[in-house]
Amino acid sequence: MTTAISPSPAPVSAPPVRRRRMGRPSLFTPFIVRRILRCARRGMPLSAACACVGISYSSLCAWRAKDKFFNDALATAIGKGIDANLKVIEQALKSRDEAIRLRAACWFLSSTQSAHFGRTKLEVTGADGSPLAGQVAVLVWPHMMKENQESKTIHELPNNNPTETAPVAN
Repeated sequence: MTTAISPSPAPVSAPPVRRRRMGRPSLFTPFIVRRILRCARRGMPLSAACACVGISYSSLCAWRAKDKFFNDALATAIGKGIDANLKVIEQALKSRDEAIRLRAACWFLSSTQSAHFGRTKLEVTGADGSPLAGQVAVLVWPHMMKENQESKTIHELPNNNPTETAPVAN
């Protein structure tokens, strides 16, 4: 009597378990990306584009660092927006109206060559617009101050004596 050994059935493997990611779902979706790119093509500043779609500027910077394709697409969109706006300025420069040509040229120069043609100026004056009389003002931004420093000082130069200091009222 011979007994046949029946082959054992192959083990059945369970379907792969799809694990859910923990945390909040990413806002980096095709819809949000399209809206950001559309805003950039229109010439909107990136911080304003972020506000439009409801994300922070730091999130946008992180996405650009992680995704080279997105970074390249955003750079292309910004370039296309600049090109489109420059075409409008060039058309204004060809206008028959001299006032339009002058205004377009002035804007273009002040925006692209601000070091030479910009309007930003900083004037430091004393009380009531009078000139500073023997004083040097020192502007210190909060992030530059030491944590334990309680008061700011302004250095007065009476008779060219830089050693005297007076506290500034906060």
